[in-house]
Amino acid sequence: MLDRNSGRASQRSGHVGGAIRPTLSRDGRWLAYVGGNGEEGTAIIIRDLASGDERVLAEKAPWPASGRTSDYMPGSAFTPDGRALVTSLEGKLWSIDVTTGRRSPIAFTAEVEQQLAELVRTEHRLEDSVLTVRQIRDPRLSPNNSQVVFSALDRLWIADLPNGAAGGDSTPRRIVPRRLTSSDVGEFSPSWAPDGRSIVYVTWHDSLGGELVRVRPVAGSTPERISATRGFYDKPVYSADGARIVVERGTRQTRVNWRDEQLRAQYRDADLVWFPADCSATRQACATPRVIAPITFPTN
Repeated sequence: MLDRNSGRASQRSGHVGGAIRPTLSRDGRWLAYVGGNGEEGTAIIIRDLASGDERVLAEKAPWPASGRTSDYMPGSAFTPDGRALVTSLEGKLWSIDVTTGRRSPIAFTAEVEQQLAELVRTEHRLEDSVLTVRQIRDPRLSPNNSQVVFSALDRLWIADLPNGAAGGDSTPRRIVPRRLTSSDVGEFSPSWAPDGRSIVYVTWHDSLGGELVRVRPVAGSTPERISATRGFYDKPVYSADGARIVVERGTRQTRVNWRDEQLRAQYRDADLVWFPADCSATRQACATPRVIAPITFPTN
């Protein structure tokens, strides 16, 4: 408070959490301001200047993070008789009784003339017959170079290769991919068995996690689960003799926490495990894969 006659300044509030937006009543009895209110956040505090007593007049007053220094709180004003404080809370105007703290909404309407620029509209044609895929992932040639399997649009696709397409002939040839399965989950990281009779891959669902799956290399085939436990599986491969399937395995939470492929070095709780190639999720002997070694990554 500044005494305009003597020029003397004195502190009138030591409230924890700061104090902004001071408002005086006309009769000089009341001081209202916004201050911290412990775990309740912020509040409008009212102070009896005669006795020095303070109490909360209105709880949970809005106070933006920058309000302590920028004073973004809306203003308040006492009514001429000093019996109520008019302020803005929760997007409305209120009259708050100084004695009881009871709030009464103040209804109002306003005519506003607002100039708006012309709407910006741009037409984009969406092709709904043929989709040009801009990215394919993990293309893998079959052992005899007659087929290719890859992941696109979070699904696996298989296509027959024209004669010579994988033998050094550089002439472009059109191939027609077909869905490998009819599953409705993400399908990734395909890998061929050495004999070319099956493809192993991994699935992913944000809520359920992923599985290790095997399928015949024929469009529309029904996949067979290899892993009995859901988790995060990645980059499966067959051993050279086709007897084992080696795959990276972690928890579902591992993948949820680190979605960015560039942050793979941050993965934790990941193991390198293997399954017998003839395993399925229904075989009890295959319920627990063999751990080869924990995977560790350099930190630099």
